[in-house]
Amino acid sequence: MESWKEPGREMRWEAALERLESAAWSLAGGALCAFVIAVVLKNMPWPVGFVIAAASVVGWSLAAPPVVGAVLGVVAWAFVTGFDVVGSGDLVVRGPWDLARLLALVGAGTVAGAVGTRMRRTSAP
Repeated sequence: MESWKEPGREMRWEAALERLESAAWSLAGGALCAFVIAVVLKNMPWPVGFVIAAASVVGWSLAAPPVVGAVLGVVAWAFVTGFDVVGSGDLVVRGPWDLARLLALVGAGTVAGAVGTRMRRTSAP
């Protein structure tokens, strides 16, 4: 326990907790947006819901670490696949196009998270 009282270590711990808290907000908000987008647009052609969900993943991921962006991509893929592609809300994986959509959303979220992290680091005093 004494190791936590080293000078500077307590500040790093607080900074880590602050980053986790901000990531939780991005994850919760992004997941909720992905759900709402998929449900509201389920009667539209699935590419419409996919593109709007991807834009939402990118937007929320900019404020989060890359791992949160990847998780948001998986969440958005599940909602888009269940509500927009299949239409019934059931998550049914049918083939390589499902994998392509998954990779696109996870990739977009991860890249946006990395870009956002880089922007925050370069703009920090």
